[in-house]
Amino acid sequence: MTRDHAADGPSVRELAAGTYAWLWPQGGWGETNCGLVLGKGEALLIDTPWDLRLAEQLLFEFAPLLAGRRLRLAVNTHSDGDHWWGNWALPLATEIVTAEPVLAAMRKEPAPVLLWALRGASGVAGRLPGRLGSCSRYLRGVFGPFRFKEVVLRYPDTAFRGRWEVTVGGRPVELLELGAAHTACDLAVYLPDAQVVFAGDLLFGASTPVMWHGPIERWVKVLDGLLELPASLYVPGHGAVLERPGVVQLRDYLSALGELLEREPTLPAEEVARRLVGAGAAWRRWLYPERATITAIAQRQQRRGGPPFSGPLGRLPGLCRAALAQARLEASCR
Repeated sequence: MTRDHAADGPSVRELAAGTYAWLWPQGGWGETNCGLVLGKGEALLIDTPWDLRLAEQLLFEFAPLLAGRRLRLAVNTHSDGDHWWGNWALPLATEIVTAEPVLAAMRKEPAPVLLWALRGASGVAGRLPGRLGSCSRYLRGVFGPFRFKEVVLRYPDTAFRGRWEVTVGGRPVELLELGAAHTACDLAVYLPDAQVVFAGDLLFGASTPVMWHGPIERWVKVLDGLLELPASLYVPGHGAVLERPGVVQLRDYLSALGELLEREPTLPAEEVARRLVGAGAAWRRWLYPERATITAIAQRQQRRGGPPFSGPLGRLPGLCRAALAQARLEASCR
């Protein structure tokens, strides 16, 4: 049902003429998909990975495609570090763009060195028995492969509101600020000439989505909006590229999760994950089913008018509850 980070690394896939994605085979925690849009003499990059090593790998693998072109623009789709902490590796002349609320959330993120310290502590505490050990091992699986101590933060240069249309080497590109869903603000990049959407973490491919902000009904509305675009391919922030039925399936999963929480408001969050896995729908085969626990907690916090999860350190309680759900799911499969 779950797994550690994939041993196989990411690879470049052509989606349409001059349109590429850098895709991880499984789409685990921090295994971020990125995109490249090529125009005449210039290019646009969508998102950067969680650490400098991976960001440099991304640029190295895109280098043959960028030959003869300048990387004019880069877009960060939301404030989670695994979609922008690699910005430092970009050329200084590259203009980095995001939505204004995303930039505001980025500036509230804790320093990467704190995640590095947490990574080290989780390795030590993971040897302990009980819930502390289980939580620590889970956190090690989430943060362990990444070298946060080397990250130097580089914030976007330009922030917009609503919709921003730009031309990249003659190709039209639309940046769409879509508001609160996965995080406090998410944006998508739409390429009308290729009928491709780069959706960041508004979409997950063959792995269970996680919601840090929401509410769920807001995320469902955003997905309905993405389906109204005349697009044929959707690149998720994590996991396999989706066609339109895959987006519908993700929307239906979120709707089912929201309905379950409405019907049974006192159902333990860890039990929510088990119920969804046992529902017999296609999502029972998705990786990381324990993430439903985090989404359930975030939804209930929204209902109570409480603060959503904020930043990596503020998400620790949710991750530890997910660790407990994972253990219960694995026990039920034995």
